[in-house]
Amino acid sequence: MLGDNSIFKQASDAKIQTELGKIEERSQMIYSDKLMEIASSNLSTKVETSKVIEQLRNEGYTIEQRPVAEGDITGISLDKESMVIGKNKTAEIKVTYEGVDDPFVYYVEVQGKYYQMHSNKGFITIDREASNLTKSDFENSGEESTANLTVTSSDETVATVRVKEGSNKVIEIASTEKEAEITITVTYGSYTKECKVKVIEPILATAISLNKTAYTVTGGNSWTNDLQLVATFEPSNVTEKEVIWKSSNPEIAIVDNTGLVKAGTKGGDVTITATTKDGTNLSAECKITTELFSEIKTSTIPYTDSEGNTAQIPGGFAVGTSDNVNKVTGGLVIQDNEGNQFVWIPVGDIKNKDGSTTTITLGRYTFDTTNGTPMLQQNADNYTQTVTISPFYQELTRNSGNTAAKSLEEFITKTKANAGYYFARYEANKGTDGKVKSQYDKTVWGGITQPNAATNAKYMYSSNYVESDLINSYSWDTAIVFIQKYSGNSNYANKATVNASQLNTGMSGDKVCNIHDMASNCYEWSTEHSTNAYSSGSFPCVFRGGSYNSVGRTASYRNHTTTKDDHASFSFRPICYVK
Repeated sequence: MLGDNSIFKQASDAKIQTELGKIEERSQMIYSDKLMEIASSNLSTKVETSKVIEQLRNEGYTIEQRPVAEGDITGISLDKESMVIGKNKTAEIKVTYEGVDDPFVYYVEVQGKYYQMHSNKGFITIDREASNLTKSDFENSGEESTANLTVTSSDETVATVRVKEGSNKVIEIASTEKEAEITITVTYGSYTKECKVKVIEPILATAISLNKTAYTVTGGNSWTNDLQLVATFEPSNVTEKEVIWKSSNPEIAIVDNTGLVKAGTKGGDVTITATTKDGTNLSAECKITTELFSEIKTSTIPYTDSEGNTAQIPGGFAVGTSDNVNKVTGGLVIQDNEGNQFVWIPVGDIKNKDGSTTTITLGRYTFDTTNGTPMLQQNADNYTQTVTISPFYQELTRNSGNTAAKSLEEFITKTKANAGYYFARYEANKGTDGKVKSQYDKTVWGGITQPNAATNAKYMYSSNYVESDLINSYSWDTAIVFIQKYSGNSNYANKATVNASQLNTGMSGDKVCNIHDMASNCYEWSTEHSTNAYSSGSFPCVFRGGSYNSVGRTASYRNHTTTKDDHASFSFRPICYVK
């Protein structure tokens, strides 16, 4: 009978149960809970054989190994056909065995008997036929396969080679003081591969950098995508281009020896460091913010954060669980099952950590051009009135030649009833399905007219829980008021763009309360319009924020142009409100 933590206890879906049934059919049941648990768990996780062996040894099992029969190997390959190595340096060549995952058969001792284990494409199986082996049988059988791995150097005075201890998959090369070109020959049975090695006076790195210095990775209760970090050296022709990778907190993120970063088990901030291996000990860092989310909600539910502020989480969305995305005053983030993200903009009375209260009024604002002080021009309670913000700008409740809000009345009514609305975290990007998305590090959907932007935003969602639309003047201005109250930048309204070329979403560094690029990257179409006259058939419409190609345009900036304008600097941003 297996322990409470066994794979059988944990397996819940039919696929894993079927796989577990298959292993019982082809393997003899061993009366050792941990052994069977470790072996069978790899049916679903496909852990490398070496990890299983290590785990068994940690559990106190005696492990012996013998090479597999030569006939089980169908070929070998090396990860390098040629390489350059500096004098007095070491390097490695990795060997792959075709036909099997591991060049050994392993024998595990249980209650005085040995059981044969072998791997096949990631699966660990326990061979029934080996179950009658005794220790003496095993020791006396000792028939070594003729397919042992051997390596030779064409000139040992230039470089020596050996199989790395305990590996049989890694060849170690140690160069001497000589500069020359040699050949490393790797043989396993009848299969042979060569690697050309050039030993030179080493060119050392003077600097190292990474393709990312900061990054945000988001997911469900794990990341939805991995991050590949790449190290670049100066000069570019350095001899040793491998680095040592390290994570400051493996619980948050782990990194392998290729720079591939994967999720740990917790959200938070972590630093990945790459350090040169050539003895210079130069390093470069990437600071990663990890964000984890709850399960997708099946209906709209209230969410109350640690400060006592409540937001409505609509059905079809998950709420942030990491500290950096789970507080209303810090920018509470939700995401749908595609990874589209929105930030809750609270209105009304907001509770602060010190016990005080801040009131944010839903409205249309202008902002002092020196200190950013917001000046309310139209309270949302009076949305039916046509109020012109000098000199041209109005938010109409009906279509007047341009594309107005889907329903300004519904947006304002629902926002006030729910004490907030959702603002897309990023400028729009275009998905492979042709629909609008709000996702990190994607190509901005630029060069779009206002009517097309409005249509895409309006139809982003069709559900019983949320309504989507293009940003209106109330949503943009109130978001700035919120940001100035809680981001630490009380003059964000006057912040100008920080990038001189168009970047992917969220990559400019303009981030406040988890909202990106209101002042930067691209102008954003709104449903606000202008009374300024344009030529017949072209209607004036208002865009907001700053753009990479315009110096001095700020987060609170509003201007107008024809709705037909589709310059690359024009993008858009959806909003959502809970029904």
